Amino acid sequence: MQANFRDRYAEVMSETAYVTANPYTNYVDCADESNFALFDEVWRYGWDDEIGTLPPDVLTDRAIDVARNESPERLLIHYMQPHFPSLSQPELGSNVIDPEWKKDPETTVTREVWDKLKEGEIDRDTLWEAYRDNLRDVLESVETLLNNHDARKVIITADHGNGFGEEGIYAHPASRAHKVLRKVPYCITEATDEGTCTPEHKSRDTKDIEGDVEKRLADLGYLNDR
Repeated sequence: MQANFRDRYAEVMSETAYVTANPYTNYVDCADESNFALFDEVWRYGWDDEIGTLPPDVLTDRAIDVARNESPERLLIHYMQPHFPSLSQPELGSNVIDPEWKKDPETTVTREVWDKLKEGEIDRDTLWEAYRDNLRDVLESVETLLNNHDARKVIITADHGNGFGEEGIYAHPASRAHKVLRKVPYCITEATDEGTCTPEHKSRDTKDIEGDVEKRLADLGYLNDR
C-alpha cells in the first residue's frame, strides 16, 4: 500500500473507489478517505466473527453497489481470500485454538496454523486443499462481480504469494523476497453488467470500533507480522 498510494499517484487515487476487506488499512496512513473518490472499509461492518474473516460475497456485494451507483473512474477491490482462515474448514483458522496449551482454564492460547504445519501437526495436503478452496470461492465471487458491472479493462492479481515450506518459508513474511511470495497471477479481462445480482444495501456506519481491529488482524494471523 505504501509503495502505491503515494503523492505521485494522487490524481489517479482521487478518481478511484477503494473497497477493501483488509483490516490492515487501519494502520496505513495513506489509506484514508480523503485520498480516494470513495473509501469503504467493508471489514468494519461486514466481518464474520465466527469464521474470522470477511467472506468474499460480502465484498462483491458492496463492490457491485459502488460500481452501479457511484460510477467511479476506477474501482479497486481488495479481497482477503485465498488468505486464511479457511472458508471450507474454518476449524483450521489462522490462529488454531490448542486446548493442550491452556495454562489457565480462563485463558485460550493459540498457535498459528503455519507453526502447526511447520511442526508436522497439520497435514500439508489438507492445508493446501483448504487454501485452494479459498481461491475457488473468491474466484467464483469475482466472476459474479465481472458479470455485474461494466468495465473495459479488469486486472485480477494478488498483493503477495504464500509460502508452504519452500526453503523454510511459511505464510508471507515481509522480510523475504522469495519467488513464492513475489510471483503472483496477473490476468487482464473485461466486465459486463448482465444484471444477474442485486446487492443488499448494507450500512456503511464505520463508527470507531478500534477495539475490534487487533482481534480481526489476529483472526487473519497478521499480528506477528507487524
